[in-house]
Amino acid sequence: MSTFWNSDDKIPVKQTKISIPAENGLNYSAGQLINITIPSNVRFIQPKETYLKLDVLINGGGAGNRLMLDAELGGQVLIRDIRVYSGGAGGQLLEEIQNYNVLTALRYDYHQSESIRNKRCLTEGCNDFNPETRGTFCSLKSSLNNVNKNAYSRAYTDDNETNSQLFGTATSNPVGTDRGLQKVKCLLPLHTGIFQNDRVFPALLTEGLRIEILLESASRCLRQLDTTSAYNRIGSSVYFHSCGNLATEGGIDTDINGQRWGVSNMQEVNYIWFRRDNQCISAENFPLVVGEYFDLINAKYDPVTDTTSTARCGYVGGSTLYNGKNATPVPSATAPGLLRVSQIKFFAGDGDPDTQGGRYGLVRVKLEAPAYLPGASASEVSGVIAEWVAVSKEIAIRNKTGTDGVLGGNLPVFNPNYTLSDVELIIQELEMPQGYVNKLMGMMKQNGTLNYDFLSHTNYKYSQLKNDIVANIRLPLNQTRAKAILSICTDASIYSNVAQVSGSDRDWGGGSGAQGGGNSELTYPVFDVDKYTYQLKNVLQKDAGLLTTGTTQNGTAVMCWDHLNSSVRTGLTGIWDNIKDYQWFYNGKLNPSRLIDCTEVASGQSLSQQWCIEAEKSLSMSGIPPLSFRKLHENAFIGRALALQNGVYNTVGHDFNLQINYSANGEKNHLWHNFVSHIRRLTIRGNQIALEI
Repeated sequence: MSTFWNSDDKIPVKQTKISIPAENGLNYSAGQLINITIPSNVRFIQPKETYLKLDVLINGGGAGNRLMLDAELGGQVLIRDIRVYSGGAGGQLLEEIQNYNVLTALRYDYHQSESIRNKRCLTEGCNDFNPETRGTFCSLKSSLNNVNKNAYSRAYTDDNETNSQLFGTATSNPVGTDRGLQKVKCLLPLHTGIFQNDRVFPALLTEGLRIEILLESASRCLRQLDTTSAYNRIGSSVYFHSCGNLATEGGIDTDINGQRWGVSNMQEVNYIWFRRDNQCISAENFPLVVGEYFDLINAKYDPVTDTTSTARCGYVGGSTLYNGKNATPVPSATAPGLLRVSQIKFFAGDGDPDTQGGRYGLVRVKLEAPAYLPGASASEVSGVIAEWVAVSKEIAIRNKTGTDGVLGGNLPVFNPNYTLSDVELIIQELEMPQGYVNKLMGMMKQNGTLNYDFLSHTNYKYSQLKNDIVANIRLPLNQTRAKAILSICTDASIYSNVAQVSGSDRDWGGGSGAQGGGNSELTYPVFDVDKYTYQLKNVLQKDAGLLTTGTTQNGTAVMCWDHLNSSVRTGLTGIWDNIKDYQWFYNGKLNPSRLIDCTEVASGQSLSQQWCIEAEKSLSMSGIPPLSFRKLHENAFIGRALALQNGVYNTVGHDFNLQINYSANGEKNHLWHNFVSHIRRLTIRGNQIALEI
């Protein structure tokens, strides 16, 4: 027998979208507090249809290059902490999530699909892999490769000598102003227990709600594009083709096996030409911008092992490119080894290798000041220059002090920020029939009770030194209806703005002067792990004839050109850092009964099956459907489901201890975020509000 609803059994509900502006300011920046109050006259709301609406504009901090928000999180990365209070004079704290963006990073990395990522790109300011600017030669896919359709900056168009402009501004504008950066509108769902609940929330019984949002520091939010980075996916950068001192020189395929360098004597270089590898088929796809400082480095450079001449910046056959308005053929404090973009122009190929643009088309960069090129023979050049790529030094040099020989003044220190404007909360109000409201209020006046359950998360933090081979994390849990624990081990190092945004604050070159000087400019410094953010374990590439390090092909040692991969999400995502195995102890016994091996997944090369099973159960119980494990090597965590299905676990009176064993000392100090997923009950009796945790 089937049962059907009658129209009389349903309550007609009118739904209305309402915009509530933030209270304490028109604009907000990093570290500030946003307050939003849902008034009591908004009687019923649909929590899951609540969104934080805002405009975000990135301040480049004096650096003339493209920056963007975290590609996976978008606007969600801006929220560090969030608190939800009941309304009225004695507002009670109903929910607090510390390090909200750390938990959301885990949610977005494991709850994702192509359609979900696309939606986040459209509404939340996220960024996905753009095939139009994909790497075509020895590079991994990257969500930070979007040049021509980046929401945070305008694409650069083909330029000419009469219309040469800094990135988005006139040439007369001072260096250090924002260039081509633009506002991005974000519509952010709030991933809290209350605002992700399917049940209607009776705001009239709590005298409304008050929301506090603490904004994250700028350096943790902003990212440099991989296509201009010397430390991330270097194989996705643009490849050197040739150079010349006149418009009629360079850009010809027949020059020295397609790589024009020079012949014997010192010569002045005004132009550098780049190949169309990595989809560099137009000025819009070119990652550098006018006004940006850059350099040429070996794409196969390994900062740990390479100290030879082939690893030196702009180096071939004992010669290197130098730039300086004083026409000095050696680097010095007044003539540092820096190149600066003055013009970008695309030359379409015409099939003739002897004409500009060559057979396939090339991008020509005009230098602001001439570079001086010592001579080199064809034998010295062949096979070396083909591996050179252009990388931005715009951010790196901002850490230096002193006089810049190119600009003739001090460079501003890199200090990026962001500005939020038009911040408002979009809620969906439900207009219940008056009879229903009267019945509800009558029940409450007669000491009736209303219970409202929601799934929330409490963060227990734990600091750990990198030399700890064994870590014991004790958690003083007090949740009566706990569901799961998500333990995320993050890099606790404090980095400069440069390192946080680019992956390293280590600059090549050294000596005296602003950006180095003397012959030490030719050498790389000794590798220092503290100058790098956490190094991700890449999936080694064997495509395109490239094998792993230490192997040979045709008798020649080869390396993946995409071997450099420094995290720009440190402090937001979990790191494995030589974790060997782990085990929980609570309720007087070990859980599970056997150690969970993490060796394979921690190595970055494979998957540990039991870890995966435990991770999947814990994510599901935490309200995070595990749709993808593609980020398991880049965002590590240890999960434990305390119950299954719709069950809960009472943690009161039970000592919870997580023991982690390491195979070796860690590279970084750790800050563990232990998010306990649990059911909270909001009990409203008369005009009294009680919260059961």
